[in-house]
Amino acid sequence: MRSVAYTDRPGALTAPNVAVLLALADAVHHRWPVSIRYSDRGGRRSERVLHPHGIVAHADHWHVTGQDAGVGEDRTFRLDRIPTRGCSPARWKRPRTTTLPTACCRDAPRPSIGTR
Repeated sequence: MRSVAYTDRPGALTAPNVAVLLALADAVHHRWPVSIRYSDRGGRRSERVLHPHGIVAHADHWHVTGQDAGVGEDRTFRLDRIPTRGCSPARWKRPRTTTLPTACCRDAPRPSIGTR
């Protein structure tokens, strides 16, 4: 998995929740935002939309890093603080109108294909 990195000995880690780990790894791989429910070290719960960059094993725990859409900054979250059903594809609203750059497609040079 290219989405995972280790900063510690892999054998020293607490086993992550496999469902959460796989859902986040899939989101990293496909560059999908996810909605997570998270409990911080003080037990305060929150729901966040995260654009995950990667998963890292550090200090005996698994973490996901990414941009927290609510604050617009990169954050790190421990996987053991995300409940099994606390990770799902994020919902986003498609803009009503979409401007496609049709001019660039129309004027783009066409590759020439030679025959031998």
